This record gives sequence, structure tokens and C-alpha cells, in this order.
Amino acid sequence: MAGKLKREVVGSFLKSKDDSKPPYLKFRTALTLKEGEVIRVENKKFQLQSLETAINAGKLNGEIAEKAKERINKIPDFVIAELVVLKNAE
Repeated sequence: MAGKLKREVVGSFLKSKDDSKPPYLKFRTALTLKEGEVIRVENKKFQLQSLETAINAGKLNGEIAEKAKERINKIPDFVIAELVVLKNAE
């Protein structure tokens, strides 16, 4: 079984301000991927469900869970989803 994983938000999938243009990806950090690595596209709904699952499983305590929920709820509507890479926690 894999060890504990750390989520790193590396960018966002955004709606264009101009409706005639397509959505686009915006990266927060320089990123190098190796063959087979994955970037997860997590929308607000998925993140809230995942957070609830982690809370119910006892994986997160109240203060950390509350901060995570506040962060997720602050995601603006023009952000379709966040781009997340899971890395082994060291």
C-alpha cells in the first residue's frame, strides 16, 4: 500500500472572461511531470465531498478541516477546478 500522500495545488482550470474564448489552464508553480504521473482536476463539489469523507473517517481534526472547508468555499466561480498533484509525504 502507498504511503501517506500530500496534495499540492499546482494550478487552476479557469473560465475565460470572454465567452468566445475557451477555458484555459493557469499554473501557480513550475512543474515537471514524469511519464505516468497524474494531475487531478478537482472541482469544488469533489473537494467538499472528499473533505467530508476524510472528516467522517477521522483523518482530519476540527481546526484543519474547518480551514480546508473555508479555503474550498473561497474558490471563485470562474475557477472550474484546481489542478492537484499527489506526492509522497516526506
